[in-house]
Amino acid sequence: MEWPAVLGIYGAIVATLTAGWSIWSVYRDRGCLKLELRLKRFELNELGEHIEKPVDSLKGCELHLGVVNVGRRPIKPDSWHGISRQRTHGAVDITFGREMCRRPLAETEQCAQVSRDFVEAFVSGLRRMYVVDSAGRQWYIPRNQVRATAKRIEVLHSADGEVKQGRP
Repeated sequence: MEWPAVLGIYGAIVATLTAGWSIWSVYRDRGCLKLELRLKRFELNELGEHIEKPVDSLKGCELHLGVVNVGRRPIKPDSWHGISRQRTHGAVDITFGREMCRRPLAETEQCAQVSRDFVEAFVSGLRRMYVVDSAGRQWYIPRNQVRATAKRIEVLHSADGEVKQGRP
């Protein structure tokens, strides 16, 4: 093999690796949200501070949504939504929690959103939940967290003795 052919092959390999690295860098250099949904209950102590208590009934329960930016670019979560299970007239989009964070989240920064309204929406049946960022992208809460939270609310609702019309 002659030197120009060897240099051409070497140049093609280096160019391919450089292009691959550039594509990977662009892919990694973006905002990405990690969402975590939990059911929490807080009570006030004698000093007026909120103390987290175990969730044993729906009284005083709140849905707590933790949002963490796991990407490199700052990203601002705007609103919190839910899609109901109603199939007769199409899915209904329920919006709660406007202005989730006041400023964009930098890498590894987190914020939390709390809502009592979504507990009632779970009783009527939510299929999916998601967060919309300032660019309009939707970040879905994992389905297993939504199902586990719905099952927990259903159990607590039936334990409280508030079963109405065959639904918890």
